[in-house]
Amino acid sequence: MVVAWDWVLGIHGAMLGIEEAKMEQFSYDAKMLNYFLMGAFKLAAFLLFLIPWLVLRFSRN
Repeated sequence: MVVAWDWVLGIHGAMLGIEEAKMEQFSYDAKMLNYFLMGAFKLAAFLLFLIPWLVLRFSRN
């Protein structure tokens, strides 16, 4: 993130449909969006792996 910040910001802007001329006003929001998306990814991974594991673990009799 430190080395390729402009590249990452450009990719996120392209995914969200933000024009390159308007990227400066979203520079802080892009950082927050990045952390939000990382949190959403971690939450999705947690749910997709933990819930099936719990079902398998507690369904054994």
